[in-house]
Amino acid sequence: MPEKQLTPVRLIISFGQNESNVSVHSVSDFYNTLMQSTAYRSGACTVSVQAASPESEEAAKQCRDLLAFLQAYQTAKKRLSSKMEQFNRTLAGEAPEAPDAQRIMSEFVRMNQAGKYIRGALVNIGYSLFSDRSAEYSDDLALAFELFQTAVLIHDDIIDHARLRRGQITIHENYLVQWKKDGLAYDETCPDTAHSLAICAGDMGMYLANLRIAEAYADSPQLGRISSYFFRTALKTLYGEVIDVALPFYEMHRFRGEHDITADILNIYRLKTAWYTLIGPLCLGALLAGCSEAQMHQTEEFAEALGIAFQIKDDIIGIYGNTETGKDVGSDISEYKQTLLYAYTKTTGSHFDALMQYYGKKDLSETDLEAVRDIFRQSGALSYAEQTMNGYFDKARTLLLKLDFLSEEKKSELLGLVLFMKLRNK
Repeated sequence: MPEKQLTPVRLIISFGQNESNVSVHSVSDFYNTLMQSTAYRSGACTVSVQAASPESEEAAKQCRDLLAFLQAYQTAKKRLSSKMEQFNRTLAGEAPEAPDAQRIMSEFVRMNQAGKYIRGALVNIGYSLFSDRSAEYSDDLALAFELFQTAVLIHDDIIDHARLRRGQITIHENYLVQWKKDGLAYDETCPDTAHSLAICAGDMGMYLANLRIAEAYADSPQLGRISSYFFRTALKTLYGEVIDVALPFYEMHRFRGEHDITADILNIYRLKTAWYTLIGPLCLGALLAGCSEAQMHQTEEFAEALGIAFQIKDDIIGIYGNTETGKDVGSDISEYKQTLLYAYTKTTGSHFDALMQYYGKKDLSETDLEAVRDIFRQSGALSYAEQTMNGYFDKARTLLLKLDFLSEEKKSELLGLVLFMKLRNK
């Protein structure tokens, strides 16, 4: 459903006894105002929304939904980040008293910091959908999913030859840098060993996640269900990653021949992004709370549509964003990444030869990037991707409204999640 742009919605930001009123004209205005408010982001003010006229009440409702999700997210993030910091401090004692084992543990801890905790928060939210108990009961499950995310990112960094993650040097790169400082003579065994050690760090994160679940919920009647679903989520993510790795290789070498590239890309979005980012976290929390199989499957359908929309949005930001988004803009082109933008241009054909002058180019300049942006605009690929994305956002909202086992309050948080995913710019 498109955001309403009617008469002004009044946003009231309260700073203690002082009240500052700001008028906005759409939900996106409201979102941008919040994100630009230091006082709001630091938790130093309260926020409420009023409609300036009866005609703008629907827009005000969307703002309140967004606010409900952001409040749940920020509350969860603050609590989870504090617990993860404490957990990270205990991990140093987990490794045997051997320098290499302690070093790899310290490397994992270093990468297990500064996360956004969106997935952990979704575990909390999924639990709260089906339980009146404090969401804090699901924190160990949320932290386990965050450990799983760190593990996946470490492996991803090796696959993508990444040098930076979460504002820090990646594990395999850090080994190479340290060895050079220590005077080790560089040869072909150095990157092989650095990659192998990073793989071990990622594997360690997987087991730490499983251990956290097993120990925290040993007495829970839901342990079997959440363990099974956690493994299934990991497998789905891996299947998506396999396609994501193989497809660019086959495309680059023109190896596979005729195939439905759009279907392949949607499978990546469904298996990798949707399961890893939304289905897994939400449904794990729901299962811990004891939801039924039918309720779980309906929640999966909603989360899958939203996950696909999320990834299309991410791909668009990856081309049309800027350095302020925090993304490595243009890296999708250099890495020959397969997206709906690429698929549409290839399928329609008229601009594909022009695109191939830049796709896979490692030293992509700003001029090159702007040329690719123009190609996607002129070919209709950008318009197609945006229409497809909005279709999935609409589908997610429709499926959500049909979840009759949820209260209006719980639906409000999830409607806010949909808006958050749609409005984000990084």
